[in-house]
Amino acid sequence: MRSSPARALPVVVLVFLLTGCSGGLHRQGEQQISLHGSWGAPISGGGIWPPADGKDENWGATVGYGHYLSDRVAFKVDLTPYRQYRVNRGAVHAGELQIGFRYHFAEVPVGETEVGLFAEIYGGLMHSSETYPEGGANTNFTQDTGVGFEVPLADNVSWTSGYRYRHLSHGHVFGGDPNPSQNDNQVYTGLTFSW
Repeated sequence: MRSSPARALPVVVLVFLLTGCSGGLHRQGEQQISLHGSWGAPISGGGIWPPADGKDENWGATVGYGHYLSDRVAFKVDLTPYRQYRVNRGAVHAGELQIGFRYHFAEVPVGETEVGLFAEIYGGLMHSSETYPEGGANTNFTQDTGVGFEVPLADNVSWTSGYRYRHLSHGHVFGGDPNPSQNDNQVYTGLTFSW
């Protein structure tokens, strides 16, 4: 099986995340709480990951915590206590925990506001009420890689939105063969509170 150069994207993003520089919207030691909602649409065929079996839209509500290790690099923990997959047999409910990094690589002036641009990478676990995708396991690994923007609304409050390429599968750890998976285009939006 040939390896796709696109599969190296998470590694490239991680290198940039860990090589932060000074400046930007956030300073070393700053902390954040974020609240956001997300919606994902399945990708048919291949992509960064092999072709996936999952074919269901999903949505979720997430609360996150971030701590800035340097001026532009944050260590992030996201808890999604509720995610729902719309499937033919009804709905599959899930919860997930992910950890990752966010790197603010640029600020773009829009009027009198500096809009921050960032890249991010996450990995974690999702546990669902039924096997998901169908024929898989109740517990799956997740991996998200994406980009987004942050718009300051007031002191210490921002609107944050972004896109993530999302993959989930049990990786033969939580189940045997087959190893059904799902790849999503996921968008999210919400508020971030900093101190």
